[in-house]
Amino acid sequence: EVIVVDNGSQDGSAEMVAENFPTLRLIANQGNVGFSKANNRGIKESKGRYVLMLNSDTELQNDALSAMVEFMDNHPHAGACGGMLLNGDGTIQPSCARFASVGAIFLGCRSFKQLLLKFSRSNKNFSAPFLSYDEHLISQDVDWVVGADLMVRREVLDEVGLLDERIFLYAEDWDYCYRLKEAGWGVLYGMEAPPWDNWETFREPPLYRMITGSLLSISGEGFYQGRFWAV
Repeated sequence: EVIVVDNGSQDGSAEMVAENFPTLRLIANQGNVGFSKANNRGIKESKGRYVLMLNSDTELQNDALSAMVEFMDNHPHAGACGGMLLNGDGTIQPSCARFASVGAIFLGCRSFKQLLLKFSRSNKNFSAPFLSYDEHLISQDVDWVVGADLMVRREVLDEVGLLDERIFLYAEDWDYCYRLKEAGWGVLYGMEAPPWDNWETFREPPLYRMITGSLLSISGEGFYQGRFWAV
């Protein structure tokens, strides 16, 4: 099943989805309720054994979805995983990380916005806390993966709960992975899954600008708190 959550867009996005993709389940929020709350609305409607939170500026490549499911099936200790993200120009986008110390986070960054902009630029020397370029070429256990393509096991949702709705935007992925690991689950970055395209550094399609994201709920038959720092 595919669930699209529209976060109060005013550009016809919800109407476009309803008209062109009538088999999808559309949740149209009246306003922008934030990333966490919007995704939680979609998760509550899902029924599959895995849920994939997928940003609206992300394009699946090849059989990335089935590869991600197989990867999770082969790693039962993993409560969540994320795959490789590519920028629009084909370069690797930093997407897996370690929990950072306060010193590493604020080194050279005077604001949280500046910090996020610094981390968003893809290069061969990714800023802390993201793993290095070479480490993005290896499947491994990590502390957290970005929420642009975050696959979560149903058992984790039942045990750990949903995203923290007190976080309107950004850092909800850090927080959720932290809670997941505190509950004894692993977080994996999976190179076995073919890359995804994430277009946010390349373009901003107006029809999708305000759509929070799609949730793919996956069954066995087919594919249709401030806890941010480690000192």
